[in-house]
Amino acid sequence: MKIQFLLSAFTIARTATAFYGQMAASDYILNEGGVSQDIYLTDYNTGSTYMAILYGGFNACTSTECSVG
Repeated sequence: MKIQFLLSAFTIARTATAFYGQMAASDYILNEGGVSQDIYLTDYNTGSTYMAILYGGFNACTSTECSVG
C-alpha cells in the first residue's frame, strides 16, 4: 500500500511540475443553459492549447464544487 501511495504521489508531483504555461478565462457567457466561462490552458513546452467550459463560472465555485465539461 505504501509503495502504491508513493508512486501515485510521485506521479502527481511530476505532472504538476511539468506544466509550464498559462491559464485564461473568457468573460461570462449567458445562454439558455445558464452562465458559463470558457477556460483555456496553454502549455508553453508543447505549444498545445486546451479548452474547457466551466458551468456557473468561477463565482459558482466559491461555495460548491465546479463541474467542467
